[in-house]
Amino acid sequence: MKNTKRGFTLIELLVVISIIGLMSSVVLAALNDSRTKARNAERIQGMQEYTKTINLSYDKYGEYPDPGNNTTTYCITDVTDNDASANRCGNSNGVLENATVYGLIREFMPAAKMFPTISTVASWGSPTTFEGPTYRCSVRTGGVCTTSIVVWYLEGDVPSCSFGATRSFWSFYTPTITSCTLTIR
Repeated sequence: MKNTKRGFTLIELLVVISIIGLMSSVVLAALNDSRTKARNAERIQGMQEYTKTINLSYDKYGEYPDPGNNTTTYCITDVTDNDASANRCGNSNGVLENATVYGLIREFMPAAKMFPTISTVASWGSPTTFEGPTYRCSVRTGGVCTTSIVVWYLEGDVPSCSFGATRSFWSFYTPTITSCTLTIR
């Protein structure tokens, strides 16, 4: 009599397990890419709100928010981090908050938009955290801020920063960073 029990061989089970493993790694990679795109979309949407807010300030006061120094860059958002000495944004070199800029932003946008942080490591081994957008009055005419610059950061090699911003790709960070610079006139 023949044995009529039929089961799976070890080879068949290993093939099925490896196929499932391969498929799950593809799905997880796509999911991670979707999360990155969602965080970048959140940053871009936040920058659209901040740009509108800066323009509303210009419409009301006849000038862009002016901390009184066109060489210093300041935070736009209210940033809380682990550095007890100061709240900082931009990258971990530290850009400080400014009450004038932040106050004018809050006047038109009471619920300040927080930005997802980007933790990276530079190719020379230095860890860097990008926490939020920065602002600088770049041109002052007759004591009035007439042009300002806003900079924010996106994860990965993003092909476009949106609404006319200039894009710079920084491949020396892991993960890579796209810097977006918008001049507001």
